[in-house]
Amino acid sequence: MLKKVEFVLLLMSLLITPSIVHSQTDDFGGIGSVSVSKNIGTFTSLSLEQELRMDRQLSSVSRSSTSVSADFTIARRLLKAELDYILMYRRNSNERYEYRHRFTAGFVGQYRIDRIALKLRTRGQATLRDEMRGDYGFNPKYVWRNRLAIEYNIRKSPFTPYISGEIFTPINGKQGFFMDSYRLVGGTEYKLSKKSSLDFQIRFDKDVQIAEPKSIIWGGIGWNYSFD
Repeated sequence: MLKKVEFVLLLMSLLITPSIVHSQTDDFGGIGSVSVSKNIGTFTSLSLEQELRMDRQLSSVSRSSTSVSADFTIARRLLKAELDYILMYRRNSNERYEYRHRFTAGFVGQYRIDRIALKLRTRGQATLRDEMRGDYGFNPKYVWRNRLAIEYNIRKSPFTPYISGEIFTPINGKQGFFMDSYRLVGGTEYKLSKKSSLDFQIRFDKDVQIAEPKSIIWGGIGWNYSFD
């Protein structure tokens, strides 16, 4: 068991530490969320989430969003499909707030090695922006996202630590098809009961390969409840 814990900690240091140490951080923010979920039959799950993000050293609202999601099991414990709709009210580059509609569709593959779970998610994302609030050359904006996550299920413990890395690749941006940002996350789920849990995380977002790249560290906490 100790060797497995050391393996997870080593991966965390390899994935997260170099980028945070060697990158200048421009901002710090906070994320709070509440979500509920319900299984519909054996192969389908629905969830609803409300999220609030504060940036600029926690002094300004970056965005508020409401999301509805559906998961469809294709192969139990191996593969599932995801569909999401997100209604966002967020600040744009002109310092004005606008509504945006985001649609995502993708797949999540999972492979378990004893108490370690490896998860690979790939998804396409389309975001519709308000032309009355900004001049957008590409609307909707399409992005391809890929994330690798590692979870460790600690025996007889309410904690489930995890790490993940994700890259974002615009499909119809003016610079063409290339990665323009990435995200690193480290956190843990803490089970309060069979139906509810808390999620704690530290997230690092960074722009790359653009004229004025920005980076931000987020501290996040979320409460999750399952009706099953």
